[in-house]
Amino acid sequence: GTFRRPMRSLLDEGRSIGSSARPFAFVDDTTAVSIAGQRLRFVPLDASSPRASVAGSTPHGIALVATSPAAGLFAFTEKVVRPSVQIHSYPDLARVATIRSSGATGYSALCLTRDGSRLVTVSDAAPFKLSVWDWRKGMEVLGATVATACVAASVYPGAPLTDDTGRICIESGAVLTLWQSRQNLEQEGASLTALPLVLPDEIAAGAAWGAHTWGSAGSLFAGTDTGVVALFGESGRFEALVATAAAAITALEADSTHLLVASMDGTIAWHALPTPHAEAPTPQLFFVNVGGAVATLAYSPVSYTRLGVSTATGAHVSLTYVEPFASSPVPLEPVSEKSVASIVSVSRLSAFPQGPSVAVALLAPTAAMPSAAPCVVVCSPGGAVGCYDAFTMQLVAEIHLPEGAEPTTLACSAPGQLVAVGSAAGVVRVYSLVGGELRLVLRSRLSRERVLALAVDAAGEALAVACDDARIYWINLANAFGV
Repeated sequence: GTFRRPMRSLLDEGRSIGSSARPFAFVDDTTAVSIAGQRLRFVPLDASSPRASVAGSTPHGIALVATSPAAGLFAFTEKVVRPSVQIHSYPDLARVATIRSSGATGYSALCLTRDGSRLVTVSDAAPFKLSVWDWRKGMEVLGATVATACVAASVYPGAPLTDDTGRICIESGAVLTLWQSRQNLEQEGASLTALPLVLPDEIAAGAAWGAHTWGSAGSLFAGTDTGVVALFGESGRFEALVATAAAAITALEADSTHLLVASMDGTIAWHALPTPHAEAPTPQLFFVNVGGAVATLAYSPVSYTRLGVSTATGAHVSLTYVEPFASSPVPLEPVSEKSVASIVSVSRLSAFPQGPSVAVALLAPTAAMPSAAPCVVVCSPGGAVGCYDAFTMQLVAEIHLPEGAEPTTLACSAPGQLVAVGSAAGVVRVYSLVGGELRLVLRSRLSRERVLALAVDAAGEALAVACDDARIYWINLANAFGV
């Protein structure tokens, strides 16, 4: 075969980082998976609508997702006490294994190795347990206790966890630890040993870790909330200060020629990879801004021609290299701001609406699930009605009104998880939010005039509709019959 980008590919093909942030990871070269409430949505980067979805087994929502594109696998766990980890194949979405741990009440990190043979988990309650699983056998093969709560974890993709070169990085706020698998000949097995990664005192003052990514030959790039990016060698020793930013570092990515540095201010900057024993940070070559604090950043795992980005506001953004840079190296010299668009294009995939809206309402959780997140329901002028998690701003469900339908107002009913939308044609549509989908349960044309206002009673049994014909209509929601 032919590699399109021989200069860009690096050993972190198939790498995944699981964290309590908003996961957005590639499952193949053109499709990413993201968490949307109790569903995983598979989003093609060249389309705005999900291609497929997988539902969790409980209504409480999915907590973490990890992928192994090279093996065609993804794993996820849910927001319940003592959750299992479900492993599925892709693209058929079939469940292939379920991992249950008797000791973990929940997980703060979840990773699959590059070849998909091992699953890595970190429990979210003391004692914090780092576990490596042979998921096909359903057994834990390596384990260790982590000193502090884990924020993120990743596995070095350049070596398996079955020999002395296997590595796991655990990010825990003020602590960054490299865990290395070691063969124990006396016990005829392997163990995990910890190696703390330490910054020099003049750099470390007041700094907490915010992101990390693997480089070549076992090296590791790590960024702090003070805007510093450091390089650690294979031995875990600090080697160089490689980049700086004006805001906290929130995500990092590397290829064979460049280091990408993402910041809290929404900036993603390209830097040339440092030379060995560099004495000064490498300068910024060019940057783009995605309009919100970057939560995750990852290359497409085969071609390295795209970057998937998620932000703290729930936006999903695709960065795509433009020809000739889609098939040749990106510049290693500074680029003028006007020329950036000729190198990389920026497109939004799905996000909390940034433009004008017709109406907004809050859909509270049902009494049976008081701990669930409420949804912000937004109706745009174009007829899109979206439900967004009020805590993460991630899209939970979305529908589009029929072509030509002009929305005017909306209202929500918590007991029935109903969303009512009025239109300029005097039509009221009522949708039920079920399993991450908005399903039409009632359509009624009440007037020839526009719907001006909607109101639902506290019990969620009746809907009042005010139209521009000076009439008020009453809809029985309890059985959805008649007006």
